[in-house]
Formats: sequence, structure tokens, C-alpha cells
Amino acid sequence: MAEKITHATSAWTVAVHSITTACRISARIHNTIAAATIEVVRVAARETGRLPVALSGGCFQNARLTESIVRGLEPEFTVHRHARVPPGDGGIALGQAVVAAAQARRL
Repeated sequence: MAEKITHATSAWTVAVHSITTACRISARIHNTIAAATIEVVRVAARETGRLPVALSGGCFQNARLTESIVRGLEPEFTVHRHARVPPGDGGIALGQAVVAAAQARRL
């Protein structure tokens, strides 16, 4: 019985350590991507002047990534992000429909 408990405890410890390690790796990846994005925006602003920043695309469905980037850019930059339309495929589809409608009106 004691052996089974020890084995179960050992397995639990390994599982918790694996989850903790995965969480740390994930956090480091998110933090690195956010920091790189913020730096790219700052470099572009130094070279071309400060413009509003629009965060769009499927990666901005990731709340942690989006919030990290917004916190790193505001208040220095005006940051726009999706509010009524999703930043991923749904937003792309809507944009394509708007362009198609505009082109059809010109015909």
C-alpha cells in the first residue's frame, strides 16, 4: 500500500512539475513576442513618425498577448483593436465582403 501511495505521489509531483514548466515556457513565449512587437512599433515610430497602432489578425484573439502589447504601447501610442468584429477569420471575411460590395457598386 505504501508503495502505491509513493508511486502516486511521485506521479503527481511529475505532473505538477510538467504543468508548471509548460506554464513558464508559455509565459516566456508570450512575453518575448509582446516585447518584440512593442520594440518593432517603437523602431518604426522613430523612423517614420508616430502613428496610431492597429492590432489585427488571428494572434490578437490571444487575450494575454494582446493585453501585454497594449500595456506596453499605451499611453505613448494610440492603440486600436477589434471591438465588434473578431480579429481572425471572421474579420477577414467581413472585410472581403465589404470590398466586394464596394466593387459591385462601381460596376
